[in-house]
Amino acid sequence: MNIPGILLTILSALLFAISPVLVSWTYGWGNNPLTMVMFRNLFVLPVLLILMKKDHTAIRLPREQFFQLLFIAAMGSCLTPLLLYSSYSYIGVGAGTTLHFFYPIFVALFCRFFYHETLGKAKIRALILALTGTLFFMDFSNLTNLAGVAMALTSGMTYAFYMVLLEKQGLSRLNPFLCSFWLALFAAADLFVVGSFTGSLCFQQPAVSYLTMIIIAMMTSFLAVVLLQKGIEALGSSTASIFCLFEPIGSVICGALFLHEELTISKILGCLIIILAVVLLIMAGRKNKSQDKIQ
Repeated sequence: MNIPGILLTILSALLFAISPVLVSWTYGWGNNPLTMVMFRNLFVLPVLLILMKKDHTAIRLPREQFFQLLFIAAMGSCLTPLLLYSSYSYIGVGAGTTLHFFYPIFVALFCRFFYHETLGKAKIRALILALTGTLFFMDFSNLTNLAGVAMALTSGMTYAFYMVLLEKQGLSRLNPFLCSFWLALFAAADLFVVGSFTGSLCFQQPAVSYLTMIIIAMMTSFLAVVLLQKGIEALGSSTASIFCLFEPIGSVICGALFLHEELTISKILGCLIIILAVVLLIMAGRKNKSQDKIQ
């Protein structure tokens, strides 16, 4: 098992986990989901440009990769957060986020049926165990609205497409700053068009809200996206998706620390089960590596 890849993926997940706390603060200052996601991608562009210039990385992409990233940005950077944030209005944050985190199942299914990838017994067991842990975060009383349930599950599907295509189309091997730049640029442009037509963009916000959005952009659209790309390159999308389940663990801890959310026994059990699944997957990877050396 690739330990650096695991650490990169977990760190990416924890950065994504912290962001909802900051996002919720901006909503109190007049922000909304579409504006948040657009600025999250827009504010990171100058930083990525500077880093590419420092590394002497050409900004242009081959035609094929240009359209591949355009599609992936629509899936992962636009549709995913819009569907997820919209589901919160129907079934609440807890239920919506939990349903979204079924995306490792979709990653595994896409890899199996579209790319004929063999998952292996250890990975399947870890996946089932991790998703069982995720269910401990669920508030089943909020699942009465089918539209909200459909939005949350679909957000998981679009994010799964993002992870799988990033690996299978070879885009995870691109320069991470170049890949993140084009993903952010496409997402910001798409959301600006959607927001302009729907009148959903909110520009009248205090300076503290814009400053917070800049911090969120650096955490998510820069650091977390780059780290996840490198994690997928090292582990593959199906394995990386399991380690991404550290995000709900981080969300539970951040919610308790900063939003004064109740840390229930069921949430603690869910966290422990997910950690157990990850430990078993790492142990299985080390066992397979030892057997390969013996042979």
